[in-house]
Amino acid sequence: MICSDEERVRDDTKERTMQTPMGRNEQPPLQVLVIDPEKDIITFLQSILQPVGFHIEGCRYGQESLVIAGRTSFDLIILELVLPDMDGLVNLCKPSKLGSY
Repeated sequence: MICSDEERVRDDTKERTMQTPMGRNEQPPLQVLVIDPEKDIITFLQSILQPVGFHIEGCRYGQESLVIAGRTSFDLIILELVLPDMDGLVNLCKPSKLGSY
């Protein structure tokens, strides 16, 4: 069977669309840092956000979050204000330590 160029383009587009899960584009996943002393909260947010394409990194302590945020750029930070080792507001008020938003 001989296909015209228009049919080939349509078939190529259809094939690419079918390869992309749930019609998502192929951009890198959004990076989310979850800072919460309760591991169950981190696990819960991972179970909701990872299936829809977010990359989740979680930690339970403020100092640890500063180290993680210093090595990775995040699109979203979910922060518990009451942390065992530092006040979440103090952490939040150090944007240079949390990377550029």
